[in-house]
Amino acid sequence: MTYNTIVYKILIASPSDLIHERKAIPEAINFWNSLNSEQFKVSLLPVMWETQSTPEMGSRPQEIINRQLVDTCDILIGAFWTRIGTYTGEAESGTVEEIEKFIDAGKPVMLYFSSIPVVPESIDQEQYKRLKNFKAKCMKNGLVKDYSSITELREKIITHLTFKIRELTGEKNISNKEMSKDYLSQASLKSFIEDKILKSEIEWNTEKDSEPINIEEAKIILGKFVDELIDIRIQLEKKAEKHILTKFDMIISKIKELQRHRLTMDGGKSFKSFWDIGDEYFTELKQILNEIKIEEKSSRSKILDENKNNILKVLAKAEEKGIEDVTDKKIAEYLKLSIVEINYHLEELEKKEYIGVGYFMGRPPNYHLRPKGRKYLIENSFVN
Repeated sequence: MTYNTIVYKILIASPSDLIHERKAIPEAINFWNSLNSEQFKVSLLPVMWETQSTPEMGSRPQEIINRQLVDTCDILIGAFWTRIGTYTGEAESGTVEEIEKFIDAGKPVMLYFSSIPVVPESIDQEQYKRLKNFKAKCMKNGLVKDYSSITELREKIITHLTFKIRELTGEKNISNKEMSKDYLSQASLKSFIEDKILKSEIEWNTEKDSEPINIEEAKIILGKFVDELIDIRIQLEKKAEKHILTKFDMIISKIKELQRHRLTMDGGKSFKSFWDIGDEYFTELKQILNEIKIEEKSSRSKILDENKNNILKVLAKAEEKGIEDVTDKKIAEYLKLSIVEINYHLEELEKKEYIGVGYFMGRPPNYHLRPKGRKYLIENSFVN
């Protein structure tokens, strides 16, 4: 089915030492599109100077990039690790100049600073000192986020983009009412499963790209992934078609078998085979996901799942105690769930108008019960 969308161009800004991030950020943006584009009627287009600028003479290189890309983009996602970049004649670096132009134009800027470990001898101390000064300046004038892994960066960007797009479009542009209840329920569960698969695939690829000398860490990742798949299989038990459940059982068995893979003295063939087989299984899982058609029972629509009930209870308890600063991170820590899973449930509860969200300058979004959520808790005897 065709539909019209608003396109927001997102400039990806970073110094040269963030090779993995410049690959991960577009992937996160494209994953956001696959989950949310139809619902929000919004498409996000990643923009990078190395792929979307064209040769030109007659001005400073950064000035040309500004004219060709920076001025035409709507949102900036910036990332830093150990370097700030080279002076442009106008600013500390090209990345900083891009950020300053966005701020001056009143356009959204999302900044992330890496805390991933680095070999001390590889750090340019002058660059690092300038970067620390720049970060301190940013922290005085806005809100920035840290990340300790590429996986965490991807998760944060996906979550933060949802909040940012809601802020830019307004909740009224979210087309819940245009979607049937059956479609919404199906899309939500499939999105949740996609999230789980993507998270494990990111961990797998990150480990593979780190040039490991063995496969033990990857086997641990597979072990956690099997647990996730078993949970998904349970959720699909009464909702998916039988042949889908059979395929899930088979892929779980295959991954368990891969966990028992042994390396031999064969010139690296068994090592390469391990990673190739794992890649094939992730591809196979995504193909299975595309085949899923979820059957929802109308009799189950009144009662929410356990995690959503627990979130509502947390918000009710916070309201009772007069606590206002209830963020997704605090809810995740209290319920011992991942931030991705919590945000999935929060978005669903917000769509149903059971909870509300408040946005404040320089602070993360805060969540609170709405009248419909209170009524639900009382009617189902979840609160006294």
